[in-house]
Amino acid sequence: MITFVNDARLVANMRLHSGDTSSCENFLQFLEDTLSKLKSKTISLIRPDSGFCSKQIPDYPDGKSIDYIIAARFYQPVQRLFAAYQNWPPLDEGIEIAEMTYQGFRWVKPRRMAVIRQYVNERPQSCRQATKTL
Repeated sequence: MITFVNDARLVANMRLHSGDTSSCENFLQFLEDTLSKLKSKTISLIRPDSGFCSKQIPDYPDGKSIDYIIAARFYQPVQRLFAAYQNWPPLDEGIEIAEMTYQGFRWVKPRRMAVIRQYVNERPQSCRQATKTL
């Protein structure tokens, strides 16, 4: 895990985990340590990846009034929710976005979720395509 001070382009804190731990293990301790090192600095955004999308991680910044964006895992309940969604406004050619409120099984409250979908035939550079010739 690494945290950065964006305007100064400096590393604020970092911690290495062994390969046999989950991404979110000790995250809150790491975040508390980072915030204590930054003291009076204003934290504008926390942006962890999908490995940190668990119950306790979004609850923490909510309690501290810190904005966050967490990439969510695209599990079946979320897939079904967005598959049934009909209002996909276009952002650009071949890109659409949808948003709705969703409450995960162990979440204390519902949260805003946004999904961006891209049409590969219109934006082939948007998708890593692995092809293998045998």
